[in-house]
Amino acid sequence: MLSNSLNAKLSIRTGITIALFACLFLFISAIVLFQLSYKEELDEIHKSLQQLVKTVEQSAKVAVYLENEELGTEITHGLIINDNVSGVILNSDTGMLLTAGDISIRPKARLVVLKLSDPFTPALPIGKLTLIPNQELIEATAKKRALSHIIIFGVNSIFVVLLVIMLVNRLLAAPLKKIAQQLHIIKPGTSQRIITPTGHDQDEIGQLVKDSNNLLRQMQKTIQQKNQLFDEVQKLEQKFRLLFDNARVGIALVNMDGQLLMNNPAFANIVGEQACQYFSENQTRKLIELFEERDHLARAIQKALTSPTPVSLDLSLKLENEIDRHLQCILSQVLDESGEVLLELVIYDISERVFREQKARHESEVDTLTGLLNRRGCKRLIKQSLMKQPNSQHAVMLIDLDHFKPINDTYGHDAGDRVLKEVSNRFDSALRKSDLLSRWGGDEFLIFITGEADSLEDEVSTIAEKILRLLEADIDLGSGKADRVGASIGIALAPRHGTDLNALIKAADITMYQIKKQGKNNYLIYDESEGMENTG
Repeated sequence: MLSNSLNAKLSIRTGITIALFACLFLFISAIVLFQLSYKEELDEIHKSLQQLVKTVEQSAKVAVYLENEELGTEITHGLIINDNVSGVILNSDTGMLLTAGDISIRPKARLVVLKLSDPFTPALPIGKLTLIPNQELIEATAKKRALSHIIIFGVNSIFVVLLVIMLVNRLLAAPLKKIAQQLHIIKPGTSQRIITPTGHDQDEIGQLVKDSNNLLRQMQKTIQQKNQLFDEVQKLEQKFRLLFDNARVGIALVNMDGQLLMNNPAFANIVGEQACQYFSENQTRKLIELFEERDHLARAIQKALTSPTPVSLDLSLKLENEIDRHLQCILSQVLDESGEVLLELVIYDISERVFREQKARHESEVDTLTGLLNRRGCKRLIKQSLMKQPNSQHAVMLIDLDHFKPINDTYGHDAGDRVLKEVSNRFDSALRKSDLLSRWGGDEFLIFITGEADSLEDEVSTIAEKILRLLEADIDLGSGKADRVGASIGIALAPRHGTDLNALIKAADITMYQIKKQGKNNYLIYDESEGMENTG
């Protein structure tokens, strides 16, 4: 019944659509045809009047030439008999004037004027014959004839439209209706097929039936494969359950509210049995509370729920009476049987690897003599700070020790090492906890400072002056010997002198060597426009 209804609607819609377009076409065509026919009829009547005048041309010439009013009157009264003629005027150049009928000229009237010439001398004009048309009658006649043309055209067009609707219904709608009826009763997965309507084996209808039958065959094959797969899936589910329960990585499912739905034994071993039990039983608590970096994890969860690819991140897990654990977490969205979006959480315990990396980083980024950061470690931390605080004010202080090489050459490397250690301690005592101090290399040190825009320059100047004062005291070199060193301090400010670390170090280095030339043991702030600005 549904198929019949749909196909009935299709044939009705097709007929209505064709009829509507036909009516629109007929309306426009009728307007155009009426105007053309009306104009053509007017021209035809005017042409007949011109021909009528031509029939009496010779008689009119004779009447005017002889000024024979009797003949002229006969001519004018003969012309006025025509229904399309309202009035006639015959006049000569010598003064004869004869009229018949109504000689008043109506608006839009097209006068028929025949100029008369001498019968014996054609080039010599002698008068004219004027025909005044019956404009009302002519227009009424033209409209009537034009309307009759439209009626004939409309009747023919309606017949053609009905014929088209019938042919479309017979050749297109009816076959489609049969196909739809057959398709409606065919059960997916069976061997039933659609029968091609008679006479449509080689046309588009026949091709539609062939393609539909191909789809039915593919559907039958797909359903059979699906049934086979269903049996295989049931077997695989049992195997996956074994894998889930015995996997060495932690696996858990969390709903959109962050509640723990299920987990495997490995997950419980990593985060703790009590924790899993607590979050499973307390549905108001969210699993995110287990971890330290909750904001980071919350952002990762939102990304995983909107991304087609898994999201990976490292987290820290604090457990009571245990060393902190470091976990690698992989988050991805999954759908359960009802279509609900869930979050799959896979965790790996990477604590041992993280501790090894931290130890290796510490060994590679710390100067073994002074215990300060070396150049590599300092660069990493400064770049992190510049990236995290791009709009903050920073200062780079590059320090080169004055008179260090003579001490090293005179008293030996042990004495030089004592100087570097003592200088490092004095530098450190002059700094705040938030300031960064590193041994940049040899007898060079670098200090990185973050402060406020309106006070940073004063702060770095205060620190530089304090360092210079601390270096005024002698340094014990051992064996009862002592000496002192100075410092040339070049300072660059960010963002005034740049936001890139290399640019800041270059500016501070240029300034430091300028101090060396000016006599050492001082500090300068770099000025890109005037060279250097001495604030010492």
